[in-house]
Amino acid sequence: MAKGKDHAIPDALSRAPVNDPEPDDDETNKDVQLFSRQVMLRRIAAVGAVTPTTEDEEEITDDPNHLVDPVLEKLKITASNDASYSTLIQAIETGFTTRRDLMAPAVHQFWKIRDELSVDDGLVLFGCRIVIPQSSRRDILLNLHAAHQGIVRMKRRARQTVYWPGLSNDIVAFVDSCQVCQELQPSQQQEPLLRDALPERVFEEVSTDLFKSGRLHVLVPIRMAENFVDLGVPIRIRTDGGPQFGAGAFQQALQKWGVVWGNSSPYYAQSNGHVEAAVDAMKRLVLKITPAGDLTSDAFMQGLLEFRNTPRENGMSPAEMVFGSQLRSILPAHRTSFAPRWKDIMNARDHQQALDGGVKKRYDKRARPLSPLTIGVHV
Repeated sequence: MAKGKDHAIPDALSRAPVNDPEPDDDETNKDVQLFSRQVMLRRIAAVGAVTPTTEDEEEITDDPNHLVDPVLEKLKITASNDASYSTLIQAIETGFTTRRDLMAPAVHQFWKIRDELSVDDGLVLFGCRIVIPQSSRRDILLNLHAAHQGIVRMKRRARQTVYWPGLSNDIVAFVDSCQVCQELQPSQQQEPLLRDALPERVFEEVSTDLFKSGRLHVLVPIRMAENFVDLGVPIRIRTDGGPQFGAGAFQQALQKWGVVWGNSSPYYAQSNGHVEAAVDAMKRLVLKITPAGDLTSDAFMQGLLEFRNTPRENGMSPAEMVFGSQLRSILPAHRTSFAPRWKDIMNARDHQQALDGGVKKRYDKRARPLSPLTIGVHV
C-alpha cells in the first residue's frame, strides 16, 4: 500500500471545490484530458501493446496539417541515435528504479528531478524545457551565445527552453572561453540609471540614441517609420540634444507621425538612461558579431533575435513584453514555451517598479539636493 502523500492525483480530485467552475476552468480541464490521453497512448505504443489509430494520431498532433519544426526534427533525430537518451526515456516511461546504485549514469543524474520529467514525441521535457542530448549541447551553447550577452543573460535564456545537468557550469565555462567577450569586457561597473515612471502600455514611450562603430552609424533602438508600422506609433520619443535629433527633417518626421519629442539634460547621459544601457548592449553586439558593420548578416540577425528573446531583470524578455510570448529562434523550444504570458507581463511590471525603487534608494544614498540657482549667481 502506497503512502497517502503519493496519491497526489486522486487526493486532489477528492477535494470539494471552493468556487463554481468558470469557462477558463472548462478549457483547462479539456487540455488536461487531452494531455492525459496523449501520454496514455504514447506509453501504450511504447510497450508495443497497441498501435494508435489514425484518429488517435490526429488527436495527438491536434492538427493533421501542422508544420514540422526543422530545428526540433533535427534534435529528435539526434536524440533517437543517443543510447543514453533512449535509456533516460525508458526510465521515465517505465518508472525510475528505487535502487540508485542500479541506475545507468545517464539516468542517475536526473534522479532529483525525476518527478518533473516527461516524454513528448521522442524528446524529454523538464517542465517545458527540452532536455538536450549530449552530442547537441555544444551547438546549443553556441546558439545561446549568439548575442554574446554574458553569463547571467545566457542562463536566463536557457531557463526558457533547454536543460541538461550542469548547464549553468557549461555556460560559465563557455563564456570564459570566448575571446571576443573577454576582450570587450567593461572596464568598470556601470553607474545606476535614472528611470521615469513605467509606461501604461506597450510602445507608449521610446528612447533612442546613436552610436558609431568604425564607419557605421547606428540608431538604437528604433528605425523610425519601419518600426512605427511594425509596433505602433509611440506618444513620445526621448533623445539627447544631438544635432541629428534637433534637425528639421527629424522634427518634421515626428510631427507627421504625431510623436512628441523630449530631450535629455546636456552633458548628463544618465538623464537618458532608458537607452544608455541599450546603446552599450547594441554596440557590444555589433563589435562582437560583425565588427565590419554588416547588420544584414545571418550571424547578427540571429544574435539580435536571441537578444530580444532573453529575459531582463524583471523576468520577461523584450519579445514577451511586446508580443506576449517569446519568438521562435535558432534554439529548440517546446510548443508550450510559446504560450501567451499576459498575466506574467503585468506581474513583471510590478516587479520592475520594485526594481526601480531599489535603484532610486541606492542612488539617493550618494546624492544630495543642490542649492537653487538664481540670475547673477557665479557658477
